[in-house]
Amino acid sequence: MTIRLGAWMMLGTWMAMAGCVLGKSSLGETSPGDDDDGEASGGESSGTDDGETDPGVTSMDPGPTDGGGGPGQHAACSAPAPAPLPALPAINMLPGGTPAFTAWEPLTSDCDALVGVVSICEGGCPEQQCIPEDKGVCAEYDIDIWCDGEGEATGFGDGCFICLSAEQHARGCCAVPESFDCRTWPYAGTSGPDMICATHEDCEPGLVCASPNAMPTGYGVCRCPESLGTDVDLSGCFG
Repeated sequence: MTIRLGAWMMLGTWMAMAGCVLGKSSLGETSPGDDDDGEASGGESSGTDDGETDPGVTSMDPGPTDGGGGPGQHAACSAPAPAPLPALPAINMLPGGTPAFTAWEPLTSDCDALVGVVSICEGGCPEQQCIPEDKGVCAEYDIDIWCDGEGEATGFGDGCFICLSAEQHARGCCAVPESFDCRTWPYAGTSGPDMICATHEDCEPGLVCASPNAMPTGYGVCRCPESLGTDVDLSGCFG
């Protein structure tokens, strides 16, 4: 009996691990370059936040906001927000209790310190790609949206997002702020469809804060209620 139980436990562990790997590879992460470690970096920045986040937090207290999320039907949606609102997605956290995607904010107090650490796309990005495509920062070719200890969720363009290092996000907001989501959190009802969020209150009325994919990513984006549980379409975000 002990041997049989041990075998079942080993089989269950193997299946769980396999499920994680298969789920991740099927939800939009691509690696057209030779770098397949999942990091997104530019210049000398590694883009890693190891030890700085606490994945899996599912509730937030953003402090006072001007409202947002919740009742009503957003103009982009075919269904109103449900009542009660669904549970929040798992949010990666910084030690101070704020979402990991805010790590870039204090770095903009010294924009000069980021020069030489992260490259702007002026003149192209040798062996890298430009995020956003036309005017932004240099990043690895791996289109990483998982933010699993290797960067933070960074918004750009119209409802587009990717995982970049805090230094890359800050450099972008210092040098080309028109290309990035440079709002400071909490967003107080200003996140539109597919924009970053950590609470329902971050979203425009009628939207809910949810995972951008069928599996958790460590951050949320504001979504129409009828789209929950599906993958956000990012086909127009990367060249």
